[in-house]
Amino acid sequence: MKSKIRLVFNNVAEIVGEERLGLLSLTDEEQTMELLIPCEREIKEQLTLRLKSRTVTSTLLPEVLWQMVLANTDANFEIIIDDIIDSQYRVLLYNTLTLQPTKLRASDAVLLSIIGNIPIYVETSLMARQATPFKKNSMGASLPINVLDDKLIEEALAKAIKHENYELASRINEEIKRRKDKLK
Repeated sequence: MKSKIRLVFNNVAEIVGEERLGLLSLTDEEQTMELLIPCEREIKEQLTLRLKSRTVTSTLLPEVLWQMVLANTDANFEIIIDDIIDSQYRVLLYNTLTLQPTKLRASDAVLLSIIGNIPIYVETSLMARQATPFKKNSMGASLPINVLDDKLIEEALAKAIKHENYELASRINEEIKRRKDKLK
């Protein structure tokens, strides 16, 4: 198995000007590097609910189902983020006894990690490519554009041009071109 780095959930935040999306911040255990994962508003709300009160969430369906899994199996699990495919992180939930992997969305994996206290890892090479330096109490963060869907990347390009940020617009345009070339 490739080398991996354990991640720790740091916080959930809004993308300024984009109320339907959020960002999940995961850091290495030393809190030196940060991996950002885009998420839908619903996942952001679910995470926020769980961060506020475990008492309220103990009878919600995900928690109840997880308790049933634990009560009826001897399985242990871990979550591994190991690649980017079609602008999405590839995430696998592994049964550590059988090594049986199950794919799931990155944002759902973070939620499951919190619900089930499941360790979450990222392959070292992916962390090196995707992570940015972590600055505690920072008001902003850099999101790698290769994990934005096509609609968001087009919107980001329009905003960069509107605000005359031509360096950013050029980088976004290069990503759009790379994606189009990949489809050929």
